[in-house]
Amino acid sequence: MATERYNVCSARSCGNKEWVAGLFDALRDIQRGRLQCSKCGKKSHLELEFGFDLGKSLHRCKVLDVFLPKRIEKWPRGKFERSFYPFLVIVKSTDEGYRSMWLPYWHIDKNQKTRKTFRKYGQWASFISERPFVSLIGQARAKGYKI
Repeated sequence: MATERYNVCSARSCGNKEWVAGLFDALRDIQRGRLQCSKCGKKSHLELEFGFDLGKSLHRCKVLDVFLPKRIEKWPRGKFERSFYPFLVIVKSTDEGYRSMWLPYWHIDKNQKTRKTFRKYGQWASFISERPFVSLIGQARAKGYKI
């Protein structure tokens, strides 16, 4: 995945900035209000760098909020059960200061026999049914975002 991501400590005395290996887990931590610095334990934030124009133009953003639908959709897929995690990520450009929305998604396949799970990052445009989309927009609006 081409999105660079860093966990940045909010404490001035620490200033720790480290690479985030699991973007899915970092987004879930923010959504749950649990992202913290691994060095000092204080609150931190996620910074993303999108490489637009084949990586020639970096677009740096700070994640302001993350939303998931209240109910995660699941369906059978052969010997797996597939769960769909469409995120609504509110970001603020660190250079220009404007807000944008990012809609990454993952499928999580769980083998019914072994219970082993596999994460698949969505590399194409999101195709979201109405119920989870309305849930995402409703949560963002409830927090004051004008979307």
